Amino acid sequence: MVPAKTGVGVARGRRGKAAARTPQQLVALALTMLSIVTLSFVEIPAFVGWLKFDLTGILSMLAALVFGPGPAIAVTILGWLPHLFFDPLGTFISAFTMSCCIAVVGALCGTRPSMGRAAAGLAAGMAAFVLLALVLNLLITPLYNAMPMSEVATLVVPVLLPFNLVKVAYTMAATLLLYRPAQRLRDRL
Repeated sequence: MVPAKTGVGVARGRRGKAAARTPQQLVALALTMLSIVTLSFVEIPAFVGWLKFDLTGILSMLAALVFGPGPAIAVTILGWLPHLFFDPLGTFISAFTMSCCIAVVGALCGTRPSMGRAAAGLAAGMAAFVLLALVLNLLITPLYNAMPMSEVATLVVPVLLPFNLVKVAYTMAATLLLYRPAQRLRDRL
């Protein structure tokens, strides 16, 4: 039996059955996407000139935990699109890919999971984030900073790994702090 599409969008409920997204939920997703757009332009300089901290991973992960991987991917993609016009393509690829990595891997723990399951999903997402970030740093940094890949490789342990670990630590901590309030808000929508 094919579920009927009702409402504006269709989502999967707790038991895998089709459930229509309410207009309020769609507005919440749109606001999440607009927040990602805004936060993607807020960069906090790190201890090395070209590395910058951003806060978009927190919203991507919250979207994944509260609304599921599909909406999280959508708001992350749409949130980073303006960078195609303002920043180099490498920045867009890095930020977008890492944010999606957080969203997808973290969402594997399920939509609206318990706090323990959310923490486990976040930990998996953050581990994938660090691995992907290191690979992308090795591939993209030489293109934009005019340094050979061998020189970038020498920066992995003293600079790139600590930077990415700090980034995932604050992303995970903030996401866990905001998870329950975000979940309660979604339940009211």
